[in-house]
Amino acid sequence: MTFDLRQDQDTDKISTTSIRGISRMTVAVTERRQEAAATEHDAPAPLSGTARQGLFNRQRFRDVRFRTHIKPLIDECLARRGRCSILDMGGDPDYWSRESLSSQVEVHILNIEAKIQPADPRFRIIQGDARDVGLPSDSFDIVHSNSLIEHVGRWADMQSTAREIRRLAPCYYVQTPNYWFPVDPHSNMPFVHWLPHPIQRHLFATKDRGFYKRAETLDQAMRTVEGTSMLDHAQMSHLFPDAEIRMERVMSLGKSFMAIRRARAD
Repeated sequence: MTFDLRQDQDTDKISTTSIRGISRMTVAVTERRQEAAATEHDAPAPLSGTARQGLFNRQRFRDVRFRTHIKPLIDECLARRGRCSILDMGGDPDYWSRESLSSQVEVHILNIEAKIQPADPRFRIIQGDARDVGLPSDSFDIVHSNSLIEHVGRWADMQSTAREIRRLAPCYYVQTPNYWFPVDPHSNMPFVHWLPHPIQRHLFATKDRGFYKRAETLDQAMRTVEGTSMLDHAQMSHLFPDAEIRMERVMSLGKSFMAIRRARAD
């Protein structure tokens, strides 16, 4: 199938026919992949609101990551210090409430918008910017970041966030989706993050896509398109040079990266 992507000289816009053709193809692939996934995977429970789960059970992946990578960091800290202070950048108390945390574990949850302080005394809410947290170095034992760094802005913003993560604790865990995985985990659509921005804009303006509500205006559509910049292995290695970069795989394809730094032995 061939699409004419030439721009109209009078309107300087990509052909609407071309955009609709590529959009229909992308949606069709999404539907076929979701039908196949329904027969190959257990039906996942919804995570929040009306957001669709998509191809894979996100909570199952998060549970495995927690048991395999995060809990060992916490256990090592407890064995070494008898307590553990965690900064969760862009997190939520519900994420931690699923786990049986020791009473000696305190989780500080940082978000740029205001959040309600939970009743559980193990949680502390901080309103701030991940690019410049404004706290002393090594204020925590572990910094945790799950699917945040791809949303903080452009490359300079990612660098600032990475510097803060590396500065604020001797140990850290950073997870982010792999740019080269064919399914966008935010919209649940295949290939959409590889398409030109005008086509992405059109797709997000037509209907709800995964966690994204349908954009009502061009401004909303552009905020959705520009609000996520996924990373590849080279970028993660550059941002976190003192970490071990691990790959989470699905059917041999790299789904996401995890940058993990453990405390140095005394």
